[in-house]
Amino acid sequence: MNRMITTLTLMVLAGSALYCESPAAQTMYKYVDANGKVTYSDRKPMPGEKAEVVRDDRTANVITLPKPKGTADEREQARKASVEKKDSDRRRLDAAIGSAEKRLASSRDALETGRDPLPGEQQIVVQKGGNSINRTPEYFARIKQLEDAVAEAEKALADAREARKRGVD
Repeated sequence: MNRMITTLTLMVLAGSALYCESPAAQTMYKYVDANGKVTYSDRKPMPGEKAEVVRDDRTANVITLPKPKGTADEREQARKASVEKKDSDRRRLDAAIGSAEKRLASSRDALETGRDPLPGEQQIVVQKGGNSINRTPEYFARIKQLEDAVAEAEKALADAREARKRGVD
């Protein structure tokens, strides 16, 4: 009985080996149709079809990786140094973000408190039917400076956040 199973197993294996072709043994063909479309196939060309046999070059697109430099201890020290540098960069970039956030808050506070006119930045215009208070060009110039400071602080914060994003990724 065991002999019969062994013989049957060998026959199945031999038959499947004959039936299956290895991918390395397959022939590939390259067809180009009238529109210039390129097709690759393992089917043989029909009579009248033009096809090229594609060569299988097993050495193409092969890269030999370089051997690691230094000893395992040296590589570990280099890895630790790299991690420490990234941590240091991360802390420096986080500090830059904190500083930019403080600058923005300060600029916004200065703008908010600076909206009230200072002495000499308004004029009272006496008119028939009622008086009006006008702000001077100096007031508007000062407010423009405060608004520009807020815009610069917002940009500095956005730049610091972007630098942190690039520095960590």
